[in-house]
Amino acid sequence: MIRYAIWLFPICCLFAALGNLPYGYYQLLRVLIFCTSAFLGFREKAVSESFWPWLLMGLALIYNPIFKLSLGSQIWPIVNVASAIIYMLHFLVRRKNIFDDGT
Repeated sequence: MIRYAIWLFPICCLFAALGNLPYGYYQLLRVLIFCTSAFLGFREKAVSESFWPWLLMGLALIYNPIFKLSLGSQIWPIVNVASAIIYMLHFLVRRKNIFDDGT
């Protein structure tokens, strides 16, 4: 169950970001989504040649905390929901085999 947290925690955080939260939360969200997207993208690249690595790395670029993409307060909620949907779809497709260690 803990290995599913790599998807479920960011999904919950992205939906929580739809509320009116302090700016620090959104900065932390950028770091979280950047790290998890990059990790899942690199992991996915190692196990398949599908579109998932590109999609996940695209999310990592959007949420990059160093070179920030300024989309405006009206666009970010749409991006957050779209990102949560991408995480949910990836979770549904890959939850059983992406972390299999052969045991």
